[in-house]
Order: sequence, then structure tokens, then C-alpha cells
Amino acid sequence: MKSCREARFIVLNGRGFENLAKDKNLRKSNVLIEISRLGVVLQNEIPRLIEQLGAEKMAFGTGIPFNYPAPSLLKMKMLDSDDRVKDDLLYKNALRIMDFD
Repeated sequence: MKSCREARFIVLNGRGFENLAKDKNLRKSNVLIEISRLGVVLQNEIPRLIEQLGAEKMAFGTGIPFNYPAPSLLKMKMLDSDDRVKDDLLYKNALRIMDFD
């Protein structure tokens, strides 16, 4: 990501982003972190990443076809954020990184 600043990245199905959130290059790069494997309630990973990176660096995902979409949809309902943040996560950030603004 450091050497290709003009490239766009979507990191799928990942975990352990807390250490990455401290990387200033990640904040500057054109990257989205897809949140299907991250927790909202027990591990509190999604709210922490929103606080550390900003909601604009994250995108909703379900893991389909390997996972059912219901748990990911429930995460969005459980997320204690305003509708603007949820809209960013659900679709606006993905549209923006793919130039569908």
C-alpha cells in the first residue's frame, strides 16, 4: 500500500486490525476494511476501529457464499452509531472507493 498510493484496496475477511489502526500509512491510503469477521458487542472491534480509523475506512460485508448474511446484518443493527455512520459502512464507502459517487 505504501508503494502504490494511487491503488485502491479492500481487505476482506480479516481479523486483528487493532495493530494496523496505529499505522499512519493506513489512514492515508485508499483502503477499506471489510468487517464481516469483526465483532460489535463482545469484542467491540468495530466500534474501536471506527474510533481509531474513522468509519470511512470500513465497509460492510457478509462472507457470502460461505456464511449466512443474517449475523452481519445483526451486527449493523447492534452497532451503537448514528445512521450516517451505518450508511457509510453499509454502502457509501464501497461506492466511494469504486468511484460510483
